[in-house]
Amino acid sequence: MVTAATLLKTVSGTGGLTLTGGTETLSGTNTYTGATNVNTGATLNLTGNGSLANSAVVDNGTLTVQSNSSVAGLTGSGSLVLDGHSLALNNAAGTFAGTISGDGGLVVNAGTAVLTGANTYTGGTTINGGTLEVARIRTWGDWQWRYAEWRDFAYYR
Repeated sequence: MVTAATLLKTVSGTGGLTLTGGTETLSGTNTYTGATNVNTGATLNLTGNGSLANSAVVDNGTLTVQSNSSVAGLTGSGSLVLDGHSLALNNAAGTFAGTISGDGGLVVNAGTAVLTGANTYTGGTTINGGTLEVARIRTWGDWQWRYAEWRDFAYYR
């Protein structure tokens, strides 16, 4: 049983990736289009050129961003750790009910990202396109909001 591994090459194709436990590190510019599932008890690190730009991530474990990375979308109830870098959501769809922490930033490029967790990250939040909905916020941290006037931001109590 492998409990920790690092993939240096690019993963491609129409399949997905499911982590059921342990720690996996992706450092290649991955082009696969299937879902990426990070189950409870599992950790996925994105480092180097690590990117899941074409894969929607269901994070119920821990997703750690150790270099500027992108994913198609983010859902689940796990934890997202922005380790000094930003995560871009290229085609957001769905709700992330987990916690976003760390000193990196979040970027929404398209789609609708819904955040309902107790987020504490201190990096910037940028809306380049699409919509960011923030509901039931317990902690805002030191977010820095920057978005053009034609972009959408929705806050629900």
